[in-house]
Amino acid sequence: MVSLWSAHLFRLQAVRMEGLILFAVAMIFISSRYRLVDEMKITCEDAMVSSTLAGAIIDVEEYGKTGNIIVTDYKKSYQKFKKCLNDNLRLDDNDVSEYTSFFSGPIYVTDYIIYNVNEETGEVQIMQGTGEVLVNTYENSLENTFAPDGTKIVKSSIYSKIKFDVRYSQSTSFKADKDCCVDITN
Repeated sequence: MVSLWSAHLFRLQAVRMEGLILFAVAMIFISSRYRLVDEMKITCEDAMVSSTLAGAIIDVEEYGKTGNIIVTDYKKSYQKFKKCLNDNLRLDDNDVSEYTSFFSGPIYVTDYIIYNVNEETGEVQIMQGTGEVLVNTYENSLENTFAPDGTKIVKSSIYSKIKFDVRYSQSTSFKADKDCCVDITN
């Protein structure tokens, strides 16, 4: 009777141990995925900020004449941003990152907006587009101008946004985006 009871107790302990091992393995997997997501979030933020700042190709002639820091060549600015983004996120010709353990599929630039501010007049010139560049100038609109992320525009700035799929596991991914607005005058 005692040996039957101890055999049953031994099986219960083995089942509990097996459950604990499976739980521990699952927790290790989940924590490693969270750590990867955190690392890629930082990498993505750094890539966005540095690439957006790289696009701040100011018009030196305008700065010399008026003291205003503005970007006048949208296409050149966007090309510089895109090249730096490609380098920072290691994108190939199809905009797919080498970081395949995190990104799933191509990374798309959805917004690239340049805000040129004339602080003396309060005039804001907004240049944006992915093909055709739209240029709008608003007089006395400095108080009412906000980037899509909610940043109030008080000095010349550039806003950018990318969209991508995040690979969570081999068969699971979810949609994400990252944006930033940088003041190009500091």
